[in-house]
Amino acid sequence: MSTKGQNIDVSMCSFHSVVVYQDRAEIKREICVNVKGGESDIIITGLSESIDGDSIHVEGQGNDATINDVTYYTSTKNKNEDDTEDAHRSILEKIKEKERELSRLDFHRQTL
Repeated sequence: MSTKGQNIDVSMCSFHSVVVYQDRAEIKREICVNVKGGESDIIITGLSESIDGDSIHVEGQGNDATINDVTYYTSTKNKNEDDTEDAHRSILEKIKEKERELSRLDFHRQTL
């Protein structure tokens, strides 16, 4: 059984409806995809980073089509990990710089 995939950037899709509440908004979009027989993966990108993954609902229409699974994941962790590594490197460089400065001062103190 072969898996076919389609990537769809949701920011390029029009809004079907928007309802604004005090603490959230409900946004509905219509995304049209054509799938052939067999299993297909539809990957939707461009969602807001503040989305509640548990609030995502998917409906499908068509002949003999079944939605087997909806999975939500974010790549924000990778960005945060990269930021953490950059901050760590920066701190280590500052420590090395201060150690060199301390070594120079210690040398000058000894020569006085």
